[in-house]
Amino acid sequence: WILDGERIPMARVAALMALVCVACGRQAAGVDRTEVTVGEYRECVKAGKCTEPGRQWKTCNWSPAAGSRELHPVNCVTHDQAAAYCAWRSKRLVRNDEHTAAVSGNASRRYPWGDALPSAELLNACGAECVAAGAGPTSMFGASDGFVTTAPRGSYVAGQSSEGVFDLSGNVAEWVEDPTTGSSLVRGGSFADADAADVSAAGAHAVSLDATLPTIGFRCARSP
Repeated sequence: WILDGERIPMARVAALMALVCVACGRQAAGVDRTEVTVGEYRECVKAGKCTEPGRQWKTCNWSPAAGSRELHPVNCVTHDQAAAYCAWRSKRLVRNDEHTAAVSGNASRRYPWGDALPSAELLNACGAECVAAGAGPTSMFGASDGFVTTAPRGSYVAGQSSEGVFDLSGNVAEWVEDPTTGSSLVRGGSFADADAADVSAAGAHAVSLDATLPTIGFRCARSP
C-alpha cells in the first residue's frame, strides 16, 4: 500500500483494520470507519477506564445493562469521556483538519458522498420523521430517513465516503480537537439538524467541554 509516495507494509495495513487513512496536509491519520457504539463504550466501562455516559435525556442511548441500542452510537458523553475511551483503545479523538479531510477527500467534496444535496437515503438528519414527531418545524429533506433519533452505525451505505467512512454527516455530531486554537468542536451534524450546512464539510460548532447531549458522540483516530 502506497500513501503520499510512502510504501506502508501490508502487515501494518492489517493492523490498522477498521481504520481509514485520510490525508491531512502531509500527515496521514487513521480515522475509524464508524462512530463508537454503546456496546463498544460499555467494554471500556467494564474495564474501569471509562465512566458511564449521561442519562438525563430520554434520547440518551446508554442503559446500565446491555439493551437494544448497543449498535447505536454512544451519545450524551463529554469531551473528556470521549477522549478517555479513545486513549483506552490506544487512539485519540479526531482532529478538526482530519474530519474535514475525511469528508472532503481528494476531490474537495461538499459532503462525504459528493456534492449532491442531502437526502433520506444518504444520512440520518431531520427529515419528515423529525417534523412528524414534533422535533422541529422544518426538515432537511421531505422524505423520512427512518429514524427519529440515532440510527445503528453504518445504516446509510449510500452516504459513506468513497474511502469507506460511515456517518461523517448526520447521526451524531462528533467531538473533534482543534490543535491550532486549543478549542473543542463538534463536526458533522446530527439526527436533529435541518440545515444542510451543518452536515457539510464546513459544518462546525463550538460546544462546552462538559456538554452531554443526545446529539453528540464521537469516533477515534490513530496516527500510523
